[in-house]
Amino acid sequence: MFKLKKILFVVCFFRRDIDQKTGYKTKTLLCMPIMIQGNVIGVVQMVNKRNGHFTKSDEESFETFAVYCGLGKNELNKKKIR
Repeated sequence: MFKLKKILFVVCFFRRDIDQKTGYKTKTLLCMPIMIQGNVIGVVQMVNKRNGHFTKSDEESFETFAVYCGLGKNELNKKKIR
């Protein structure tokens, strides 16, 4: 599995006022950085797991997803340059 060379902190801001305005109810939230060559270029998040809370397995799977997002974005960037 992909391991980061340095420790990263991703702050995932939760805005209760958005839930109040939209009527949506956020119960659980999982965020993961999208990285290219050691730089954070974005963040992906999952909201409201259907059954219970997010697990370590969920985090590991989502980390893999985030890695593929970064790889895909990197490939798109290469194609724009050519």
